Amino acid sequence: MAFWKADLLKVNGYNEAIVGWGRDSELAIRLVNAGIKKRIIKFAAITFHIYHPEIARTHLLVNDGILNRTLKDAIKSCDLGISHTFKINIKTSFMDKVSILIVTYNAAQDLQNCLDSIKNKHTPPLEVVVVDGLSQDGTVDILKIVI
Repeated sequence: MAFWKADLLKVNGYNEAIVGWGRDSELAIRLVNAGIKKRIIKFAAITFHIYHPEIARTHLLVNDGILNRTLKDAIKSCDLGISHTFKINIKTSFMDKVSILIVTYNAAQDLQNCLDSIKNKHTPPLEVVVVDGLSQDGTVDILKIVI
């Protein structure tokens, strides 16, 4: 799933209350509830899917409950999102100055490819923020080199 940074901030990002399967669906519903329109880019842009193992569905009942509440109550933002993760007010933070936000977890090679692509296609000044969920695959080593 891809989205504009401003749109992600408008709905406060992924809902950290959802563990495992269902995060994308709940985020998509909040984007729709916030009035953000889907854009069809099939055959109009290059897209990549980052391979990852299928996410566990052990919390599916709880996650479906959150999703159903988001649908029923037309929820547009979540409490446990970007502002909670960074402990910031996203409207008055550094995020307004960030050009690219990359969210990753155990995808070191894909992160490296993404950073290389950014470096090759953009000229400074460019602010890139990488949010990592405690990856165990060398992601931190890549970030140390880039920084």
